[in-house]
Amino acid sequence: RGRPWQVAAAIGLLAAVFVAEGAYQIRIQPDAAIGVGFVLVGLVIPLVFGRSWGERLRGYVAMLPALALGALGFVALFAFANLTAGVSG
Repeated sequence: RGRPWQVAAAIGLLAAVFVAEGAYQIRIQPDAAIGVGFVLVGLVIPLVFGRSWGERLRGYVAMLPALALGALGFVALFAFANLTAGVSG
């Protein structure tokens, strides 16, 4: 076992990946069921992988900044893509 913050970060990052992928799938797929499934799996991950209620709670807390950073990266990527889309080489 690692330190408490390492365990929380690992659980939170894994959960954030599933939640973010679910949000993306909900946005691009005509049927939202796939995205909802990803989001639900992401929300259950801390419950499954946390060994105590404290670890589970820290996993959920660690998921929030990971989602925020992922969203910022996603916005920056699309802003850069839109900026460079009209540039011809």
